[in-house]
Amino acid sequence: MKNWGRFLLPLIIILAAILAAQQIYHYKFETKASSGYNQATADFKTGDIDQIEIKDSQSNLKLNHNDAPWTVLDKPADEIKINQLLTAFFPKNNQYELVSGNPGKLSQFGLDSANVKTIVFHFKSGRSFTVLSGNYSTPGNFLKIDGDNRVYLSDQSLSSLISTDPQSYFNKRLLTLKSEDIKKISVSGPSTSYTLELTGGDWQMIGEKQKVNGDKINSFISSLTSLAADKLVLDQNIKNSYHGAAQAVEITETNNKTQTLKFTAGQSDYLIERSDGQLFTVSSPLVKDLVPSRTSLLSKTP
Repeated sequence: MKNWGRFLLPLIIILAAILAAQQIYHYKFETKASSGYNQATADFKTGDIDQIEIKDSQSNLKLNHNDAPWTVLDKPADEIKINQLLTAFFPKNNQYELVSGNPGKLSQFGLDSANVKTIVFHFKSGRSFTVLSGNYSTPGNFLKIDGDNRVYLSDQSLSSLISTDPQSYFNKRLLTLKSEDIKKISVSGPSTSYTLELTGGDWQMIGEKQKVNGDKINSFISSLTSLAADKLVLDQNIKNSYHGAAQAVEITETNNKTQTLKFTAGQSDYLIERSDGQLFTVSSPLVKDLVPSRTSLLSKTP
């Protein structure tokens, strides 16, 4: 028995050490996996958000919903970008890492009053949820829920999603249609004019017997439907700065609705006026060769 006692005590110590190590590892893993951020956002439904406020020390931008399409400064907002913002702040799958349970100085995370961005989500019920966003640190930004001392790290950069510049959220898509919904395109301007019509599955140029180059017309349609502006113009007086001759493109859909874009060249960009009167600016390289000439569309080679 005495010999067994000599071996039993060290064995008990070793087993106790292994058990303690497992508990510590399990605790750390669980702490990181269930950091608390996701639990804090789990009860919120993003579909019930009426308004998002994004604030820094200089600006305050409001994105409004109110059971209607999202708007910013009463202009249509980019719904895709807003959905990305909501997914980032109300993550369903990825857990945000707990960086500090009780940080001494928030400034080390960029969460002090001088550098912080404040994002407030207002719900229909009158409830609100406020998050502070700080510095970037791979792979994301430091976050702190208002009223909670803990600091988390997001799994992606949030900088482009929480700008206070309204241009970041305007819907700058110039056309609201799909390529397959187009049945007619009319181009008019000083350099070229023609009308293309889809007949029996093939595009024809009205007044011409020669077939239209399929690759050219498909490329033209693809460029038109995907075209997005650099900026949405808020001051209509900007039209006085563009003196070039306008080129117009009118598109007729299969439901007979029409959408028109009117291009006017400036010194370094183009002013585009949409059917609804809204103005945009687009950089010259994107628009310069957008509209093909009559001759190139009738050419057999791409």
